[in-house]
Order: sequence, then C-alpha cells, then structure tokens
Amino acid sequence: MHIQKDKMGNGFGLSTSSKELADFCINLFKKLNLSFHSCPWFYNNHYYHQIYVHKKDFHKLLKYIPLKNNEKINYLKSYAPVA
Repeated sequence: MHIQKDKMGNGFGLSTSSKELADFCINLFKKLNLSFHSCPWFYNNHYYHQIYVHKKDFHKLLKYIPLKNNEKINYLKSYAPVA
C-alpha cells in the first residue's frame, strides 16, 4: 500500500494492488462517515485501486486513523483543524 497526497490538492489517498485492502478501506471510510472517492485503474497488466479522502474530512482521518509520518500529518493539519 502506498499513501500519497492527491496531485490535484483535493484529497489524501492511498493506492494498493490488493482488492481486499481497497474494499476494507472503502468500508471503513463509509463506517467513519469520511467523504471519499475511489477508482480502479489498469497498468502493466495489473489492476490497482486508489482511494482518496476529501480534504474537508482530513480532521476526521487524523482522529480515527493515526499516522506516524510527520510530513503527512502536517500536510493534513494545514487543511483542516484537528477536532
């Protein structure tokens, strides 16, 4: 799994080649009422899955899913106050 900033600046996401992990994250984000979108994409004869949380819900993301990377935490905090 790879966690990344959305290149468009609209979200914070992850990409994985695991359909099971993608489904788990989608179900978790739904349960946590996080605003997100997801899309599969095909590259080099393999399917990948991307899931992005919209920046309006960054504070919820930090509340429910602890991150350890200070650069990513600071990026998320710069868009929404942590509740």
